[in-house]
Amino acid sequence: SLTEYTDCYGPSWGRHKGRTRPSAGNHEYQTPGAAGYWAYWGGVAGEQGKGYYSYGLGGWHIVVLNSNCSEVACAAGSVQEQWLRADLAANPSLCSLAYWHHPRFSSGAAHGNNTSVQPFWQALYEAGAEVILNGHEHLYERFAPQTPTGAADAAGGIRQFTMHEQMRHFLET
Repeated sequence: SLTEYTDCYGPSWGRHKGRTRPSAGNHEYQTPGAAGYWAYWGGVAGEQGKGYYSYGLGGWHIVVLNSNCSEVACAAGSVQEQWLRADLAANPSLCSLAYWHHPRFSSGAAHGNNTSVQPFWQALYEAGAEVILNGHEHLYERFAPQTPTGAADAAGGIRQFTMHEQMRHFLET
């Protein structure tokens, strides 16, 4: 909620708000339409109701996606997946990183693998992205470079990091 962002996030991490690039998680949608998230972050979180956007950081192209697929479609051919493919084509970079909340691969007992983000992985893999960062599962994992189906691919695979929520918020700043 906006109150939670203002009263909890604001006093601790809020001093970094100006350089934070957020990604919506499942808790943001505990208020209808993630209203508190949009009220707190505004346009820095991408277009309201969508929550996906990209930016440059040094020599890196950074893509932020919304993995709340029941709220913003993630399927192949969806508006978000088409936007991702167009964004990657328009921003070829030697270094590409994407982040969103729900991990495609996870050995965690609470949430596990999330196949609904498979189209993101496919588009990023085809574009040659190097790194994916996720949260949601309350653990830390890192995966060797792999394909969207989880097969090892040292030559062209993507390395995924799954981080505990507090680590994800730290890295977003």
